Amino acid sequence: MGRAALPEAEVETLIVMTAWLFNRDSLDDLTPQELQIVQMVAQGLSNRVIAERLYLSRRTVESHLYRMFPKLGVSSRAQLVSLLGPRLGTAI
Repeated sequence: MGRAALPEAEVETLIVMTAWLFNRDSLDDLTPQELQIVQMVAQGLSNRVIAERLYLSRRTVESHLYRMFPKLGVSSRAQLVSLLGPRLGTAI
């Protein structure tokens, strides 16, 4: 009898969590504005809403996210939210 394969979503979560464990201090690498944006993303806000609240363009918010993903060891907004949401969602 072989073992059952993990669902793809669980495998992706394990990969992200492993990367996070090796990059635990990565939040320290963020600028204050990047940290604000990460917190707002974790709350589920859209790029447009984040831009409006921070008086930035939507493209500037997208650019920040593009640069932050590698710093945080994630490759998508969904990974960021699932990884940091419970930790940062109420930090603002």
